[in-house]
Amino acid sequence: ETWDFANIESLEEYRELLRTIEPTVKSEVNPQDLLRALNDYIIQADREEIVKLTENKGPIAGAEKLVNCLLRSDNEGWPKAFGMALQDANYGNVFELWDIKRGNAEQSSEQCKQNEQDEDDSAFNMIQYSEEPENDGLCLSSSDPTVFPTGADTSSVDISGLSFDLMNRFELRSYQEELAQPALMGKNTIICAPTGSGKTIVSLKICEHHLKSQPEGQKGKILFLATKVPVYEQQKNVFKRYFENSGYTVTGISGETQGSAPSSMIFEHNDIIVLTPQILVNNLEEGCITSLSMFTLLIFDECH
Repeated sequence: ETWDFANIESLEEYRELLRTIEPTVKSEVNPQDLLRALNDYIIQADREEIVKLTENKGPIAGAEKLVNCLLRSDNEGWPKAFGMALQDANYGNVFELWDIKRGNAEQSSEQCKQNEQDEDDSAFNMIQYSEEPENDGLCLSSSDPTVFPTGADTSSVDISGLSFDLMNRFELRSYQEELAQPALMGKNTIICAPTGSGKTIVSLKICEHHLKSQPEGQKGKILFLATKVPVYEQQKNVFKRYFENSGYTVTGISGETQGSAPSSMIFEHNDIIVLTPQILVNNLEEGCITSLSMFTLLIFDECH
């Protein structure tokens, strides 16, 4: 086989651009939409792995594998095929960044570097609320009393006995909506607010939105980490009550319950799992959890 090293070297320009726009590709492209057009440039084993990753771990994992395959390819036709695939699949925004043949390489590179910088700067969005919570904001704190909206029937309800119907009537207050907004947009978020400001109800709404907004054919799986056993018990009960009769399953794993069923089955067959960090570490070390990527959302109570 004769190698044209000049052509291979010319691919570096495209590889550099692909590395630059990779964050946009991973966030916006479902790789399965491109595979047919790239059959001649990605071997079958890699195509099958991309499909498997996309189905099991989501399009971001699949897109990352797709990018890696293209970066390794020495076939000089892949850049044009990649651009045509983006066009045919209606990924116009990504195609515009890729269209270096119109003299936009420098502009595209700068734009993507800025996008990448913005992504790095917002790796964790700190959302802080420092005003004292009003009395009619929902409080789900282990140290403060539960406060319900005016007019709610609280005669026989405590923090561990909240009913789904009662909690489902709550609408987030304006500051709670602001606290939740970055997470609802899929961004990593740290919420900093006083005790009694309703951070738990914010997390419930974030979880509900996350589960309901999964793409067709995909399923969300949430891991909630509570630092102490009493907090674990409380949050497990609150989540169970909230999602009761919703079609989503909630369970918890503690030292007392861990041996009642194989942990791998518990993780596989539930939508929301509440546990303490030590239980998570134990299951990672024992291989019951092979990777945290099996979860689509992680929530840390008291993340500091």
